[in-house]
Order: sequence, then structure tokens, then C-alpha cells
Amino acid sequence: MKNIFVLLCMVSFALAVSGCGAPANKKAPGASDKTSYVEGMKATLDSWNSDILKLEGNITKFKGKARSDYKKELSKLRADRNDVKLKLEKIQGSADNSWEKIKKDVEASKIELDRAISNTIARFKVK
Repeated sequence: MKNIFVLLCMVSFALAVSGCGAPANKKAPGASDKTSYVEGMKATLDSWNSDILKLEGNITKFKGKARSDYKKELSKLRADRNDVKLKLEKIQGSADNSWEKIKKDVEASKIELDRAISNTIARFKVK
């Protein structure tokens, strides 16, 4: 009987120390998804930055109206990229259970910017 009491005390102590079996530092639902999404979008932003820098490097190939049009396209790409960046910052600052609403808008903007970069490359025949 004394052995059972000692055993129960040891088990109780072990459960108390370990948090009663609850995982430590458990994040709220959706937190890890949000973190993963933000990290993935940061990589996408880096890729867009690289694409835009490459496009900027081609500006000397154009003269007159073509150059003016090219500058306008680059300006629009930068503005669209910055818009996505601001939306991503909203996601980072949002509650873990409300970021999905903003994500839909970011995804639509992502598709548009990917398409705009591809169209600029094709339209001006640059790489």
C-alpha cells in the first residue's frame, strides 16, 4: 500500500512538472500556418525584387517612347510589389485567427504581379 502511495506521488509530481501532459509553448490554431505563409511570401517578394532589378538593368536598351513606356511599367511593378508588401505586413500584425481574410487579397495580388512581370518581360523582349 505504501508503495502504491509513493508511486502515485511520483506520477503526480511528474505530471505537474511536465504540465499535465499538455504540450509546452503550443501556438494558437493557425499560427504556424501564418508563419509559414509569411515566410513563403517573403521569398516571393525577394524573387520579385530580383526580377525588377533585372528589368531595371535593361532600361538602357530603350530610347524615346519605348523607354518612357518601360519606365512606366517598372514603376507600376514596383507599386504593385509594395502593395503586396504592405498587405503582408498586415498579415504579420493580424491575429492568428483573422489573417486568412487578408491572405485572399494577397493571393489575388500575387497572381496579378506574377502576370505583370511576365507580360513586361514578353512585351519588351527582355530577360
